[in-house]
Amino acid sequence: MAEFSTQVHKDGALPVGCAEINILFRVECIDPGSAAGDPGPVAVRLRLWTPSSASITRFDQVAPARAALVPVDPGEGRWLDFATEPWGQERRDYVLGLHVTPSREDIRVARLQVVDETDNTVLKEAVPVVCSWTEAPRGWLKLDPELAHYLGRAELMSRVSAGLIAVDRGASEEKASAFESAAQEAKRLGDPLAEALSHPLDIEATTTVETQVTKRSNP
Repeated sequence: MAEFSTQVHKDGALPVGCAEINILFRVECIDPGSAAGDPGPVAVRLRLWTPSSASITRFDQVAPARAALVPVDPGEGRWLDFATEPWGQERRDYVLGLHVTPSREDIRVARLQVVDETDNTVLKEAVPVVCSWTEAPRGWLKLDPELAHYLGRAELMSRVSAGLIAVDRGASEEKASAFESAAQEAKRLGDPLAEALSHPLDIEATTTVETQVTKRSNP
């Protein structure tokens, strides 16, 4: 039986009211061998579950080559099957985009299974993806670098990082300039964070927090 592994990459949280989520699934075929010991290519499907409160805006392979994924079987309930090209010993990355109904509570937004196409055996099941919303900018500014790479967010991450560094240094003018620049870049990208970044951000310096904790523990 073929052996697969999966990883999930996503941002830390979403700003309150944001309805767009992007998730990176990294799927690796560790061993394509069959019951007969044949190490040749293995045929699998990706089986995706999303809740009724979510609609899929994109689901495509982004590495090693870009390829669109088309559902081949509606499955049962909220599951959809997507065909893939035969697998050898390799790794592939997939980006899932969802439009969801924002919530005040954490919600499960996706599950991914790797399924043997011949007998429907589940070869690997990814950890369920849970999404949360927060008003704290440091929560929704935790951008995942792996996901950012495929979303064209490198420059946005750089500007956000500059803003957070300025906050910790107490450089208010630099902070304002960096986050204004980040807001412009997010707007250019059509990024879900554009709206939240367009408003003044109230962010506490981490160095201040650490100092306060030290003072409380050493009266």
